[in-house]
Amino acid sequence: MSNPEFITRKLNEISDALGEIEIYIDDNIIADDSRHALDDTKQARLEIVRTLPGQLEETYQLKPLYDRLKSIGVSLRCMRNNLDRAEDSISRANEAIALISASIERVDENL
Repeated sequence: MSNPEFITRKLNEISDALGEIEIYIDDNIIADDSRHALDDTKQARLEIVRTLPGQLEETYQLKPLYDRLKSIGVSLRCMRNNLDRAEDSISRANEAIALISASIERVDENL
């Protein structure tokens, strides 16, 4: 017979990991970061159109484009961080399910 306490503990770990994933990939959070990146990308493209190479005399004239590019990078990093956290959580859940399977197989071998 398998160890119900061990299995319950591992199932709780899986449930916790799934709860973390829900937070990390929440539609509102991911959608906001994605929307910000898309909006800033569109604005950066407009800044390129507005930039007249023949009239560039000072680096400050590139500041609006520079700021948009930085903002896009921040949004992408935020999305990547959330996805990395979600991936860590699913890895823990997979490890827990593998341990449950292994414990059941050990019980089957001992029968």
